[in-house]
Amino acid sequence: AVIVAGVKSDLNGACKFSSAKIKSCATEKPGRGLQMNLGAQLATGDVLLFHHVDSILTEAHLLSLAEALRDPDRVGGAFYRKFDERHPRLRWLEKFERWHSLAFGTIYGDQSVFVRRNHFSRIGGFAPIPLMEDVDLSRRLRRSGKIVLLDPPMQTSPQKQIEQGAWKVTLRNLLFLILFRAGISADRLHHWYYARKPRNRWRARWNAFRNPIEAEKARILRERWNSLPPELQTPNQISGRHLTHCGFILGASYCSFHCTHCYLPKDANRVPMPSLADVKEQIDANRRFQGPGGGLQITGGDVADAYWRSGRTDELVEIIRYAYQVGLVPMLMTHGQTLLEQPQFLERLVVEGGLRQMSVHIDMTQAGRHGYPIGRIKSETDLHPVREAFTQLAHDIRQRTGAPLEYALTFTATQNNIDSLPDVIRWYLADPERTRIWRMLSFQPEADTGRTIFSKQRATPELVWGKICEGSGLSLEKDGAFFGHPDCNSAAWILISRRTGKYLPLLPTDAKTKRLLGEILKKIGGLSLVTDDAGTTPWRIAGILAQHPGLALRFLFHLAALILSGRMPLNMIVDLVSGRAHTLGVGTHNFMDAAQVARADSDPVIQARLDSCVFKGAVKENGRWRAVPMCRMNHQKWNEIYEERLRDPALMHERQLLESNGASGPAEIAVN
Repeated sequence: AVIVAGVKSDLNGACKFSSAKIKSCATEKPGRGLQMNLGAQLATGDVLLFHHVDSILTEAHLLSLAEALRDPDRVGGAFYRKFDERHPRLRWLEKFERWHSLAFGTIYGDQSVFVRRNHFSRIGGFAPIPLMEDVDLSRRLRRSGKIVLLDPPMQTSPQKQIEQGAWKVTLRNLLFLILFRAGISADRLHHWYYARKPRNRWRARWNAFRNPIEAEKARILRERWNSLPPELQTPNQISGRHLTHCGFILGASYCSFHCTHCYLPKDANRVPMPSLADVKEQIDANRRFQGPGGGLQITGGDVADAYWRSGRTDELVEIIRYAYQVGLVPMLMTHGQTLLEQPQFLERLVVEGGLRQMSVHIDMTQAGRHGYPIGRIKSETDLHPVREAFTQLAHDIRQRTGAPLEYALTFTATQNNIDSLPDVIRWYLADPERTRIWRMLSFQPEADTGRTIFSKQRATPELVWGKICEGSGLSLEKDGAFFGHPDCNSAAWILISRRTGKYLPLLPTDAKTKRLLGEILKKIGGLSLVTDDAGTTPWRIAGILAQHPGLALRFLFHLAALILSGRMPLNMIVDLVSGRAHTLGVGTHNFMDAAQVARADSDPVIQARLDSCVFKGAVKENGRWRAVPMCRMNHQKWNEIYEERLRDPALMHERQLLESNGASGPAEIAVN
């Protein structure tokens, strides 16, 4: 027997031999056709049986197969299908599929297709297509020889029919079969099949208009607002108005890079990856703290790196899909090298997982990016080709899938790269199509924590903000909005016209505008502005304005006054309303040194920063879940969690990616 599952990385080696008669392996790329061709290549029998793991194969099936192939004219076939006996309401579907197979001769993969080896080779095996590989093989088998359908029927899992509806699944499969026979490409069908679409786009928009802010979100935000000290309950405070905090998971700690500024402990690459059940439990806990629509960073070390290299790509797809399922908005945090070199993996995360947001870390602190050795990078401008490569990657995926994939930039500001930081801003602003993909530029002044090699002369938040203004050529207000404590975060937004390439600060800085925006923020605080496939954001905004007509009129009159005074160009407003303009967020996120966090009990300012933190992840302590600030994680908590994982023997029963003791680089890897 040959077991082929999932996708392996280029470091996982050849197939494994579980015993003298059982081999297990994985393909370099995803796709059932590729996987089954690999299995056929390794198998040694005269007859090939392609069996799905969620179906039940018995001795009776094998005896029936052997009897059927006594006829030398028969080149292959499959079994009829039946569902789990615990679901009798699906019995009618069994009769329908039996009739369909007899009438049209189409056989599907979950019917356990069998074929003589020599004939399988003669017709070229499974086609390397992402969908309909079984239908394609079935068509070629019928044209080239005699096939047979056998009893007893193959018992298969009815999970999809139960979850999505038997009629819906059946009719959808028939529609896709017709489209495939009509000449629609398997790649396009694959996108349509797995794309995360609303059941009804206009129904989703109408619901967003009627209920722009969910009651649960409003309640959680009120609780968060009331927990803030009075001095932070300002009109421009975002925490408690628009969000409680951004969450994160404690994912796989492995990373193939060895950077000068890494906040994780030194032994992170020797820590086992968490189980899928553990990660889902973390996601559920974050959802309880944040409410619907909360942002969730999929982070740890470099999770894309870890799941690809360990051959556990299906899990990362499921993690992202599950985060959406419970009502959160996941953002994958990564240095991106694996995804740049394996674009099919990123496309799978987008198409099957539903990924829409990714933060890519690119700067001079990184050691391990292929073709860009850290010793040869003299300026951030040397890394512009990397940024362009990621831009093109997102553009290509958008073109192929239609999914609105967006990036954020993560950038660690140090003594070595602070002077070239303005060049990074200029590069993004030079082409509106770049900022249409890169929607947030996050600059993080270095913090003395983890395994960081700290600069002799610190790049302070004030210095970083000045460089942002220098690069944009704009006088951006550093304290225009507070995200928690003012010492922790600064943010501004730039409005960019794709028609003209011109840009300006999104928000005027006069006192009257600030007061009005403060009132609006108070009313629309829980409004989700995240881009979704149904395009509900403008409908949510319209719903809020409809609920507060007086405030809407005040805003429109004030906007007219800004236009007439020349402080807000009319052409920019026209471009924004017509969809020809977009916003770019720029900001600093100022992590604290480990020594600062250690003295929080005696320093009220540091304690206030931790209490008002807007970047917290769900951590279980003594059986109870708590939302822990990232700065406290960097100070001590990562070590505690990693020690627990190292002591957990159950984790070693799963595929693990572990750097051996004394490893000097990512080449010394052991897969359990």
